Amino acid sequence: MKPSILSPGELKQFSRQIKALEPGIEGQEKLKYSEVIINGMDGIGIAVLRCLLAAGIGRIKIIDNRTVNEDMLPSQTLFGMNDYGKLRTLAARQNNIDGLNKNVTVLNTVMTSDNVDRLIGNAKVVIEILQSNQLALNLIDLADKKGFYLAGGFGIDWKGAYGIYCGNNKEKYKETVTSLFQHLHPYDNEQAYFSFISNIIGGAIAGKTIKALLNIGKEQSSLYEVNMLDFKIIPHLGNY
Repeated sequence: MKPSILSPGELKQFSRQIKALEPGIEGQEKLKYSEVIINGMDGIGIAVLRCLLAAGIGRIKIIDNRTVNEDMLPSQTLFGMNDYGKLRTLAARQNNIDGLNKNVTVLNTVMTSDNVDRLIGNAKVVIEILQSNQLALNLIDLADKKGFYLAGGFGIDWKGAYGIYCGNNKEKYKETVTSLFQHLHPYDNEQAYFSFISNIIGGAIAGKTIKALLNIGKEQSSLYEVNMLDFKIIPHLGNY
């Protein structure tokens, strides 16, 4: 048996997770050397980040250029009132996000059609916290071109959506994303944002990300609508 590339501390920290992973230590090693991009430090982005750090993802790149908004603090659990008005990337560093993982890169920029290819680089999974339906559609095209997994979602009030795309039936996936985006009206200023919906959707996205990185079950494209008012998760585009 070849020696593990995990440190003794990592073997201890992830011991229970290693037992649950396929294929055990090799799975944890794969997570350690995986790179994931999170585009957007909204509540869901923060929830995904916490889950992926806890799971032992080795390299994470965060892209964001907005400021901490007082009205959004109930969902953005990385920030507090002292961070109000600061750039979210700056506030994240000041709150010692770098101390959680030395391989977290925080970029104060916005992902556009001009720089998206360069920003993504060799990442295996790109997580888009949906702010623009058009950007999501552009990323679907790029995922086909570069062969990465695209995961993401959004949450408002009691509702939201999440899913993953990996090169299966692009046009159907685009159609369903657009329909959900219009149906749920994300980023309507009259809606409330709560940490629980962010954590539910963020946890689901993190789970699909880990599954994709480990190639468990050959994850196919899927989209789910979340309605916590009725405690329902509705598949809109099942695995196929």
